[in-house]
Amino acid sequence: MIVDAGSMESRELLELASELNMFDNHYNWMIVVDSLMDYEGICDVFRGLNVSISSRITVYWNRVDYLDVKLYDIWNPSHMHGGQLVVTEMGQFTNKSQLLLNNLYQNSTLIRRRIDMQGITLRVNYVILKELEEPLEILLNARYKPTRENLSRFTYSLLNVIRDMFNLTYFQDQSKSWGYLQEDGTFDGMIGMMVRKEVDVGGTSMFLRSERHEVLSYTSETWYLRTCFIFQQPDYSTNIQNPFLQPFSGSVWIIFGVICIVFIFMLGLFERLRSCGKDSSQSKRLIYKHPKSFKNIQHNKPNFKNIKLQTGKKLNLKANKLLNKMKRSPKSKSKAKMKPQKNSQRSDRGFAIFNQFLDGLLTFISVISLQGYLNKKANLMSLKITVLTLMLFGFMIAQFYSGSIVSSILDVKHVSIRTLEDLYKSHLNLALENVPYDIYIFNKTKDPLLNRIYHEKIIKYDKRSSTTETNIFQPEYGVKLIKSGSYAFHVQESTAYEIISKTFDENSICKLSEIEAYRPTWLIVSLQKNSSFRELYTYGLRRLKEVGIMHRWAKIFFLKKPKCERNLKVNDLSIDVTAIYPLLILLSFGYLMSFLVLLGEMYIFRG
Repeated sequence: MIVDAGSMESRELLELASELNMFDNHYNWMIVVDSLMDYEGICDVFRGLNVSISSRITVYWNRVDYLDVKLYDIWNPSHMHGGQLVVTEMGQFTNKSQLLLNNLYQNSTLIRRRIDMQGITLRVNYVILKELEEPLEILLNARYKPTRENLSRFTYSLLNVIRDMFNLTYFQDQSKSWGYLQEDGTFDGMIGMMVRKEVDVGGTSMFLRSERHEVLSYTSETWYLRTCFIFQQPDYSTNIQNPFLQPFSGSVWIIFGVICIVFIFMLGLFERLRSCGKDSSQSKRLIYKHPKSFKNIQHNKPNFKNIKLQTGKKLNLKANKLLNKMKRSPKSKSKAKMKPQKNSQRSDRGFAIFNQFLDGLLTFISVISLQGYLNKKANLMSLKITVLTLMLFGFMIAQFYSGSIVSSILDVKHVSIRTLEDLYKSHLNLALENVPYDIYIFNKTKDPLLNRIYHEKIIKYDKRSSTTETNIFQPEYGVKLIKSGSYAFHVQESTAYEIISKTFDENSICKLSEIEAYRPTWLIVSLQKNSSFRELYTYGLRRLKEVGIMHRWAKIFFLKKPKCERNLKVNDLSIDVTAIYPLLILLSFGYLMSFLVLLGEMYIFRG
């Protein structure tokens, strides 16, 4: 924007621009002044206008027919806060039309040139969640209870450094909430005060959200806030999963099943080939002779007296009795007995197949568990190769399986709850810290799992009594619930760990685990929308981060998780009955099945 200050309309134009807040960093102004106006006249033009630290106004002062031209930089710390106008010479044009700038404007940025804010007073608001028991200034002091209201005190410490850096003065106030969008479209808390121009700077860092961006101006990030569910891992004996299935995933167990079926099939095939390859001379066979009397034998009426063995020996006494019994039996009985022969052969064949399957399964388990090969009649080379390969496979797998079981027992911290889904399905109760942003996020989330956690585990509605139970507690009480082992408490980690380091023993600290409900995010310092101090605070906060001051204050206010320094003891390796209950169930089931099968066998063979 180029304006000739000598014209009559220029004054009205500058006043209109001041009312529309156009002297900000969005516009560059060039004010041309002729030789009729002196230095005081230039100051009078801008003295009553809304000029700020972010203004970019350059005065082009032509004193002698463009032979003596000087440039001036005009700004004000804040006209709205009682600042005084500052006019600084930038440089001049020489007779050869060369621009010579002063050293200050050659080697420094705009903020560095305007570092003196003349002690103007800015209104800063801090979010204090609890009732004040002492003056606000004492609470915000760094040496007073480091973990109480640590987010406000952390930002307060940073703003104090910026105050000293730029020669500012603060008027401090408090509110009980950061501010959230209401049903009528307005904001409450600290944000509502900034929207109504009651506060210049938000003294407590906040989340960056889209609805807030429309009414606020953001500066720079200060702290990477991380909140999570903190809880004690259940003991090994109360693991929510079967410890004997954990070493391998479901796909590995499926592969085991396929290998078992293939091995049983191959074992049956090899057994069939082996039985077919037996020497026929080793088996006894009955050969009938046909004497002359055999010619008189009618159909279905064999003469058992004349039947002899190939060796020429007569039948023994038992065989004679059996033959006599068969001769005395009537035809109807013999026919009735001959009819179910085919069915009995089928049942015998099915029983043989089932028995062969059980033999194969038993052989597979014995080989895979390194107990040896039960069938000693492995005459086929192909069967030997199959068994040898399975033994090598079982040896390798057994190392992984047994090593996983042993390492899980030796591990001081047994991790059975690893994800948010595991935590939701576990026996642990869930609770939230009583802070507005946590409650707001869980209540407004679109994540179905977080929604179920909030409405089923945290906000419990009893239909019988029509009452609602809320698990929302203060940090001190929530940490006590963590220590009891029956609760998972969602809290800012630094707030919890300061209390934990003073109240937990080594064993409890080693059992602690964390699960994030939502991703950590950067917190930022906010100002009024289109605030002229945005560049100032952005530069100041980034400078503090660059030189390490921000990191120093973070180490004071945000504590990390205490280290687990417990040594392994003999008692830590003890396992109670509940840890092996799957094996006891398996053993009991096997005994029961064996007894039932025994009863069935007794009934069949005695009948």
